[in-house]
Amino acid sequence: MAEVLEQLLQQSPGLVLASMDSLAPKPVLSSEESSPDSLNFYRHGIRLKLSGGYFPLLKYLQIVEDLPQRFLWQLIDYQVDEHPNADITIDIYTLSTNKDFISG
Repeated sequence: MAEVLEQLLQQSPGLVLASMDSLAPKPVLSSEESSPDSLNFYRHGIRLKLSGGYFPLLKYLQIVEDLPQRFLWQLIDYQVDEHPNADITIDIYTLSTNKDFISG
């Protein structure tokens, strides 16, 4: 997941990667919503901190959404530093039935 997202950034002029951090896996269903013998999905995420402009970010997210790996994004924090450059934080995740899918 991290490798794919980083390769996309290398093909995205106008965005610079400041940091990339793995987020702890989280179950989609809470313990109250699932039973011990039921299947649960886990959200595996990466937090990207980028700098760049709005339109390069928009294009990057469109490419991420069109990937066959089915990445999803949940959080975007877009803070304009000095127009047109911004500091951007994005949480991108995928789903798996395996809790240790990324960190394992």
